[in-house]
Parts: sequence; structure tokens; C-alpha cells
Amino acid sequence: MIGQFFPIFASISIDVDLSAVYMGLLFLVMFLIFTPLLIKPFMKAMDAREEATGGAREDADADTKAAEAKIAEYEETMKTIRNEATDIRESLRGQGVAESKEVLAEVQTEIASKIASEREKIEKNKIAALAEIKSKSSTLADSIVRKILPSGAA
Repeated sequence: MIGQFFPIFASISIDVDLSAVYMGLLFLVMFLIFTPLLIKPFMKAMDAREEATGGAREDADADTKAAEAKIAEYEETMKTIRNEATDIRESLRGQGVAESKEVLAEVQTEIASKIASEREKIEKNKIAALAEIKSKSSTLADSIVRKILPSGAA
């Protein structure tokens, strides 16, 4: 009969006799015996375990969410602190540049005054040297003339 609907089973012949009924009844009796003895206690143990671990899972989930919130808060705080540090660094850099320009201007003014002072000294030394050369040149010229020309020729 099965072979009519499913050709693959056409070569298998199953005789349904009284042994199939006994097996069915035996299965039903075993089911009725094992259900209260094994299956229900097992299911109770599994439910108790689920309840016990369910609370722990809920606690773990709550702890995970709290940790994620703290991490987000930490990252936000770090972002704020980094921005503040960047602002402070830029401010200090600006102050440093302003101070260095100020110091540079002071040094340039000081150097310019020293250069002017030294130029004045050089000019005074130059004038003194020229005056000395003029005074010595006439004496030197007289000395040269005396040596070159005989003493009565002058």
C-alpha cells in the first residue's frame, strides 16, 4: 500500500500484526511510567536551573549595560579633557610665540643701541687716528726732507 504512494518503498513489505500493537502499548506504558519518574523531575531541575541562572543573567546584563554606560562616560570625559588640553596647549604656544617675539624685539633694540655706540667709538677713533696721522705726517715729511736734501739746500 505504501508502495503506491512512495515508489521507493515498493520493495519493502511490512506486515502489520499483533506485535506492532504490543510495541505501541509498551511504548505508551513506558511513557506513562517514565514521565512522572524521569521527565517531570528533569524538567523541574531544568526550570530551577533556568530560574537560578536567569537572575544571574539579568544581573550580568545589567552589569554589562552599567559598564557600557561608564565606558561611554569615560570616553566622553576623555574627549572633553583632550579638547581642553589642546586648547591649553594652543594657548601656551601662542603665549610662547608672543613672549619670544617680545624678547626678540628687546634683543634687537639692545643690539641696535650697541651697534650705534660702537660706531660712535669707531668714528671717534677714526678722527683721533686721522688727527694723529696729520700731526705725525708733517714731522715725518720734515724728517724725510732733511735726509734727502743736504742740510744747506733747504
